[in-house]
Amino acid sequence: SKRIKLLICFLISLASLGIATAQSGQEVKLELVSDTSSVSPGLAFKVSVKATIAKDWHIYWTGTGEYGLPTEVSWTVPDGFEASPTEYPAPHKTVQSSPGITLTSHTYEKTVYFTTNITAPNNIDELKTIKVLASVDWQACKKETCLAPKTTPLSIDLNIGPATATLESESILSDWNKSQSQLPLIKALARTDFGHLEISSKLSEEMKSQIGTDPYLMLSDSSIIKESDGLMTDLENDVLTLFAPLEDESYEIKNSLQGFLLSSDGSKAFWLTTESLKIDEPQI
Repeated sequence: SKRIKLLICFLISLASLGIATAQSGQEVKLELVSDTSSVSPGLAFKVSVKATIAKDWHIYWTGTGEYGLPTEVSWTVPDGFEASPTEYPAPHKTVQSSPGITLTSHTYEKTVYFTTNITAPNNIDELKTIKVLASVDWQACKKETCLAPKTTPLSIDLNIGPATATLESESILSDWNKSQSQLPLIKALARTDFGHLEISSKLSEEMKSQIGTDPYLMLSDSSIIKESDGLMTDLENDVLTLFAPLEDESYEIKNSLQGFLLSSDGSKAFWLTTESLKIDEPQI
């Protein structure tokens, strides 16, 4: 499976970096929290996996980068309720170096919320409470130490009644607003050329000034580009072009690529999606 392959690759990466595994303690605390203490018929509410991460430790985005295993959350809600796919806020860039090797990953530190938006059906008056379940795959690392991968089951019980905001609601909304569906969207064209992935997008003046001349790209598929080799950028007129070396020079783009683009100073994040650049064959 993909998870087993990722684990094998990760263990190889750990060995090359001289990173040891450790027993789990209080490095990461996971719990389910909601933006409302009661659920109203027909209305939407948010439930989040709140990860509280100890100092110097980190966990990973689903697009982990060049090492690490992804944090992935799956949800179970009662019949008739609808839950959106998990929203992951923009992660940070983390670089791990040792003699002869440098690896880059996409991480979360301190406190982070992974959120689903749930819509309640209209006919829940006969219920007194509901239970929302989550299953979280995750791994935490700290410099040269990593915990073994874990799967953590979580649950939260919510009353049925008038919606009332919780103390967590503002923090949930803050990380929700940093996730892919809420960020400014960059639509781009992508092609491969001479062993590189080339992504181009026409930008507004405002977006151009926000992004800067040295942005950083995190693709949701971490197997495509060599991140530690660096990203070259070219800004000509209103067109930003990113050049990234491919992990496999024979790689061909089959689907839309997507990921976070961080501004040069790291203060702003954008969600980038691509279409393939079709080159017409010459007519003979």
